[in-house]
Amino acid sequence: MTLFQRPKPAMLFVLVVLGIIFLVLTSGLLVQAQSTAVAGPLFVPLSASAVADLPANPTDLPASRTQYVTLNMASFDGGQADAIALNLFDGETLTAVQTRTDQYNNGSTVWVGQLPDQPNSDISLSMINGQ
Repeated sequence: MTLFQRPKPAMLFVLVVLGIIFLVLTSGLLVQAQSTAVAGPLFVPLSASAVADLPANPTDLPASRTQYVTLNMASFDGGQADAIALNLFDGETLTAVQTRTDQYNNGSTVWVGQLPDQPNSDISLSMINGQ
């Protein structure tokens, strides 16, 4: 009498299929668990001397906060960045996660994303010929 019997071919087939399903499902979880590399920050604040050299605001509209910035085009990564850090003001950075990239024949690229867990938070960033 043996303690272990060889499985029948039908049972072996079922075990192999279940094993493949398990691997497929868990590999998707592992991919989702990896952190997305966040490019950025997108905005680079201008120095005080550069702000002083700017012309006066022609509209003189009141604003609760302002920040003069240039764009860090490297964070855009030609539209290939998975996520971009949007450093709106000191201490306030939001991370936009890419949903798609649209490339057009005229050399323009549109990076489309959203803020995770924020309904209706669509974000579109565009660049023409790398600028």
